[in-house]
Amino acid sequence: SSDVCSSDLAFHRPRLGKIGWKRSPARIGPISYERIRLVLGKGFTTVNIDTFALAGATPAVAAINMRVAQQLTTEDWFDCLRGAAAMLGTDGDYDDSYEPKAVRGAFLSVVHNLGGSCGGAHPYWDLEPLTFDLRTGAPVELARWVSPRGMIPSKESDGATTYQRSEEHTSELQSH
Repeated sequence: SSDVCSSDLAFHRPRLGKIGWKRSPARIGPISYERIRLVLGKGFTTVNIDTFALAGATPAVAAINMRVAQQLTTEDWFDCLRGAAAMLGTDGDYDDSYEPKAVRGAFLSVVHNLGGSCGGAHPYWDLEPLTFDLRTGAPVELARWVSPRGMIPSKESDGATTYQRSEEHTSELQSH
């Protein structure tokens, strides 16, 4: 459908087949949601774009759904396949998926799986655990539960989140 892919994919459309989204109902604990998966032609078994949308119309649900639907509006998967074809002569593979893993009280745990082989020197893979507060929709920084003042998130150059001691906490430790 035209909302899935832009016109620059027109050349590849016969090989890609009909592009669309498969939606199916699912549950995790007491939470209903819809699985959303990109469907491509039969030749593209190594592409997985998969996410979910929580049922409901609250601001918290909307915030979580927006966060886990980010990859649905990009064509990163196609850029990856194009890069692999140019460098290796094959389509490569690509995975960008969000999967709810657990619900405990007011918290939803999700795993974001991102990786592929896009024609570079080696494949890449990243697993990002996420926790959301179902009351607010906000991401939860679990490191703050262990040491609320002692750890602050820091974005690295590759986009990864690491944690480091805050200066305030470090000087407190040094004074004791």
